[in-house]
Amino acid sequence: GAAFETKGCATNDCSSDVNNGGSDGRGSVHVTIENVRLNDYYFDQDKKKVGAPIDGNTQCEDYQCCFCKPNGVRSTQVGIWIPESRNHRGTRHFFANNVVSRSNQADGINLHGKVMNATVQNTHFSNTGDDTYALWGANSAPTGVTFKNGVAVSPGIMRPNWYGVCVATYGLKEVVFDGITCRSPTSATAIIPPWGGGQSFYSTSMFVFYTS
Repeated sequence: GAAFETKGCATNDCSSDVNNGGSDGRGSVHVTIENVRLNDYYFDQDKKKVGAPIDGNTQCEDYQCCFCKPNGVRSTQVGIWIPESRNHRGTRHFFANNVVSRSNQADGINLHGKVMNATVQNTHFSNTGDDTYALWGANSAPTGVTFKNGVAVSPGIMRPNWYGVCVATYGLKEVVFDGITCRSPTSATAIIPPWGGGQSFYSTSMFVFYTS
């Protein structure tokens, strides 16, 4: 789960009847997350484990054990998660400001589904296991979304040599990225994914734009 999660479906496409956190599954309205630090309490004790290799954990070509073993870093899966919601208007008027996260097992911030008028600003997210800032609109065409003055450090390092980009989109109608800083090390030992046909798809790009 996420440190902060708005109302919505428990499954990514709302294909089941289950909602998150016992909610009604309808998008949240007028949400503010401000002046908080995430996944920091144990970080000094766990930081040596960030990006550390784990024997037998990267047998990804045949899916025997593709990061199936825990890395021992105590952090949430995602920092801020807006899930797909059941109502057609979705999540509206979302505001996140001055948020810092030291690590996340998956994404840093992921805005999914129908999102309208959302601003994420003055953020610093480090050490994710996937994308740092993601807008995953799929077919819901989010509008009025702004990511401003954000710093992304070491995306993907929680699953080292696998995948992670600073900013990624997966379907949208309207978004602004302004003042994004990306600091990401490259890797000489990228893991070959099972769908790659023997080729590496390791990425630590700053921006990757996908369709829905």
